[in-house]
Amino acid sequence: MNYIHPEAKLHSSVQVGPFTCIHGDVEIGEGTIIDSNVTIYGGVRIGKNCWLGAGVIVMPGVTIGDNSVIGAGSVVTKDIPAGVVAAGVPCRVIRPLTEEDAMYGKAPNEAIKPVK
Repeated sequence: MNYIHPEAKLHSSVQVGPFTCIHGDVEIGEGTIIDSNVTIYGGVRIGKNCWLGAGVIVMPGVTIGDNSVIGAGSVVTKDIPAGVVAAGVPCRVIRPLTEEDAMYGKAPNEAIKPVK
């Protein structure tokens, strides 16, 4: 069972896993995948083609850039730039996404693409 606030704006092809709560004025970009047990608080902007792993918490007012991956169990307290892998408590950038990363997770024509 999910809770998605009526003010939340989910663009096309957004996938939301079970037991996810999206509170208040949130915008989630096209093609983003949100795994199970994720909590997103108000004022958050998530870019296109992002992937949030299971159990992620996104604190109010945070922006996550396009094509970024947030590791499972992370607590995102600050903005995350586009095209990176970020994880931890608090969440921090681990490294940029690469062409090799595009091979994993989805069909080749749908893979998360690194920012050029």
